[in-house]
Amino acid sequence: MQSEIEEKIKLLYEQGYSIRNISSLTGLSYGKVRNVLIKSGVKLRSNKVDENKIIEFAKQGKSARAISKELH
Repeated sequence: MQSEIEEKIKLLYEQGYSIRNISSLTGLSYGKVRNVLIKSGVKLRSNKVDENKIIEFAKQGKSARAISKELH
């Protein structure tokens, strides 16, 4: 059975929070949060950004801030 903190970490991550955000909220290290997610079987999101999407948004006149927000 998983502890309350492990469940909270999974829930926050599934809601879109980053590992760093969760680390700050829980007071746990980045590594600990990441390990909890991995051991829980959560598929971690990739930080890779599609450069073509960035270029497409820029051509549409979107600002860097708007592009960043759009691509999370």
